[in-house]
Amino acid sequence: MLLDEEFITLNDKTMRFKYFIKGLRPKGGYSLIFGFHGGGGCTTDVNNQQFNNHLHLYDDKLPLGTIWFVPRSCEEASDMWWKDYLP
Repeated sequence: MLLDEEFITLNDKTMRFKYFIKGLRPKGGYSLIFGFHGGGGCTTDVNNQQFNNHLHLYDDKLPLGTIWFVPRSCEEASDMWWKDYLP
């Protein structure tokens, strides 16, 4: 997995993601903040819209020295982050 590819494939599931680095690397390293957007149980178009909205939702609120990591669930399920196949 390369971060520049912006996807992770595990078994037969592929998850897209985006990440943004805010500010210079602090002496102790970056803080990592995950941005899990809502959705699921709706169409792919709606989930894609929610994902795209979430990318910059907190641009003005994130502190310097953070990495904002936003995954796009690999299926349209409302319980995506609790699936048995997630490690």
